Amino acid sequence: MHIKQKIIGFSAFALSRVLNLTLSVRMVIHPDYQAKEQYIYCFWHGKQFMPVMRMRYMGNQKHVALVSASRDGEMLTTWLKAIGYRVIRGSSSRKAVSGLKKLLHFAKNGYSLGIAADGPRGPIFQAKAGAIYLAAKTGVKIVPIGTVYENAIQFRAWDKYQLPKPFSKTVLYLGQPISIPKDITDNPLDTQQYIDMMVKELHFSEEKAAAHLTKS
Repeated sequence: MHIKQKIIGFSAFALSRVLNLTLSVRMVIHPDYQAKEQYIYCFWHGKQFMPVMRMRYMGNQKHVALVSASRDGEMLTTWLKAIGYRVIRGSSSRKAVSGLKKLLHFAKNGYSLGIAADGPRGPIFQAKAGAIYLAAKTGVKIVPIGTVYENAIQFRAWDKYQLPKPFSKTVLYLGQPISIPKDITDNPLDTQQYIDMMVKELHFSEEKAAAHLTKS
């Protein structure tokens, strides 16, 4: 079964590279974003295609991605490794101690992180605490990414996964980096406040991307 998933993963990599070449991509970046800094990049699970394809080349050049430990995650792992990411298997939930410890290790060694805020199983647009926890522990800022496609295929999955159609216009909006204080991780109410703020900023980044798409 692993072999089958890896074959699918390599096929997805080849197809995604070809698709990416056809897209007209515009990146809009908040002025507070510093290209050479290390960041925790967050995006919605259903919009991960374009951030994954471009995040590898954003700012800090060492990137690690978090992928579900499920069987289906083997395909995504193969795809991400082919693009050039280091990959950690686990969950973005704060209860997923093993995955978070691995991410902390890489973050402390200068890696930027990529996390689907509502992944790997949703519910859609309900962010987990993992990114907040990691930002508080490391001092690395969170960058919310909004993505909008002019034309896209939307799949019947919990995340309403979107894949841009060939030659579609695409806008990525890198939002204002979010700082998380170190003293909030032991207070669930404080943590939830920052989760809510991150969700608000992710939605705002989606709105900004959509606004720039209409201008293009």
